[in-house]
Amino acid sequence: SQTNIVQVPSLRQHVERLLEYVQDRSIKKIGIWGLFGVGKTTILEGLKEEVEKLRLFDVVLQVAVPKESYDLCKMQCEILKDLGVQTEHQNQAENLISSALAG
Repeated sequence: SQTNIVQVPSLRQHVERLLEYVQDRSIKKIGIWGLFGVGKTTILEGLKEEVEKLRLFDVVLQVAVPKESYDLCKMQCEILKDLGVQTEHQNQAENLISSALAG
């Protein structure tokens, strides 16, 4: 079962802090890490929901990057799929993603 972010005040606080970081144009990267099961995915899902609700960005994507068996091509294809871009040429994925995000 999925945890509702509102039900866990400490997770909600993390979402609110991250939302401030996302809106700060001087911050270019935000890293989230921790032990298995501490709520990282739940926090990110809550952040994604807030960012979409506030319409801070035209596109919001969530991509899981596993520690083991990291496959850049697979991840790029997943991003293209989420952007609604179809291609038979996986070697063009980076350029297609860039073009799709540029509008």
